[in-house]
Amino acid sequence: MIMLASVSALLSWFCRNSLTVIFPDISHDLNLNAQDLGLLSSLFFYFFAGSQLPLGILLARLGVRSVMTWGMLLACVGCVMFALAPEAQLAFIGRALIGMGTSVTVMGGMVVAALWFSTAHFALLSGIIMGVAGMGSLLATAPWVLLTQSLGWRSSMLIVAAFIFVIGVGCWMVMRNPAVSRQGGNSFSLKEATRHLLLSFRFWLIGITTGCRYGFLGTLQAVWAGPLFIYGMGLSKLNASYILLALAIGYMIGMPLVGFLSDRLFTSRKWVVCGGQMLLALLAFSFLLWTPQTPLWMVVLSFILLPLLSASGNAVFAHVKEINPPELAPAAIAWTNIFPMLGGAVFIQLTSLFLPSDVTSITSPQDLSHLWWLGGVGAALTALAYAIFVPESPAMRQLRGYRKERRNRSALA
Repeated sequence: MIMLASVSALLSWFCRNSLTVIFPDISHDLNLNAQDLGLLSSLFFYFFAGSQLPLGILLARLGVRSVMTWGMLLACVGCVMFALAPEAQLAFIGRALIGMGTSVTVMGGMVVAALWFSTAHFALLSGIIMGVAGMGSLLATAPWVLLTQSLGWRSSMLIVAAFIFVIGVGCWMVMRNPAVSRQGGNSFSLKEATRHLLLSFRFWLIGITTGCRYGFLGTLQAVWAGPLFIYGMGLSKLNASYILLALAIGYMIGMPLVGFLSDRLFTSRKWVVCGGQMLLALLAFSFLLWTPQTPLWMVVLSFILLPLLSASGNAVFAHVKEINPPELAPAAIAWTNIFPMLGGAVFIQLTSLFLPSDVTSITSPQDLSHLWWLGGVGAALTALAYAIFVPESPAMRQLRGYRKERRNRSALA
C-alpha cells in the first residue's frame, strides 16, 4: 500500500510540474500570455489545497481504498480534458480536476504510515513516499521534453491519463483500509476537527512556514524556472530540462534524508525544519546576484541545493502528527498540506503579476527579483517564528531521553 501510494504521488508531482518545460508549446496552441500561464499552473494548486479541507475526515471515514481510487479516476478525466482542450477555458477546467483528483495521493500514503507504523518510523516512511513522489518531478524534465517533442504534448498527456487510470484501478484492487476505528478515528466530526485546528496557533504557524517553503520551490519548479532558463539565461529547452532534472533528483534524495536526520541523527523535528528553512532563505537571497552570465556550474549547484534544503519541510508532517491527538492525525496532516499547495498558488499568482504579458520578454534573472525577495524574506521570518513559538514534539523528547538513557547504560556496561 505504501508503494502504491508513492507511485500515485509520483504521478501527482509529475502533473504538477509538467507545464514548465512545455510552456512555449502550450502558450502557442492555446494562445496564452504570462498571466494565463500563471493561472493555468496555480489552478492545480488551488484545487489541490481546497480538496484537503474534507480529505482528512474522508480518509478516516471511507478509508484510503475508496478515496484514492476515485481521486485518481477524477485526475484521469482531468488529464483527458486538458489534452483535448481546443481552447484555454477547457484546459483550465482540466488542470483544476487534475489538482483535485491527485490531492489524495500523498495524504493517502501519510495516513497509512501514520496509522500502521510507530512514531519512530513515520518521518522516514513519509520521506520515502515523498522521495518516490519526487521522481515525478524528474520525469517532468528531460524525459517529458523528449516525449512531447516526439509525440506532441497532447498525445503525451493522453498517455499520462492512461497511467493514472491504471493506478486508480490498482488502488481499488490492492488498498486496504487502515484500522482507524481502533484509535478512535471516527470520533472527530469535520466540525470538531475544524474547530480544534483553527483555534490552534501552532497549526497556523506550522502551516504558514511550510507554505512559504514550498511556495518558493513550487513556483520555480512548476512554472518560472523554464522561462528563467530559456529566456532569462539563453539556455535551450533541453538544457533547461536537465537543470530541472538535477532539482528533481535533489528532492528525491532530500526527502528520505530529512526523515533519517529527523528520526535518527538529530532526534528532532523543530530544528531540522528551522535549520533547513533558514539556509533556504540565504540561497533565495543569493539569486539576487545572478545575471545572464552566471556560470552554469553555479546554476546547477544552486538547483541541487534548493530541493535539499526545501526537503527539510517534510519533517513538518511528522511534527504535526506528534503534537495532535492520534485520532485527529489524518485531518491534521491533510489540513497542513493545504498550506504548501496554497503557498504555491499564491506565489505563482503574485509573481505573474510583476512579469510582462509576453514571457519571451524575460531577459535576465533580475526580472524575477520579486520572487527572490518573496522567497528569502518569507523563509527567514517563518523559520525564526517556528524556532521561537513551536516546541519540540513530546514524542521526540521522549525518544531522545530513551536513547540517552540507553547510551548511558551501554557506557556503564
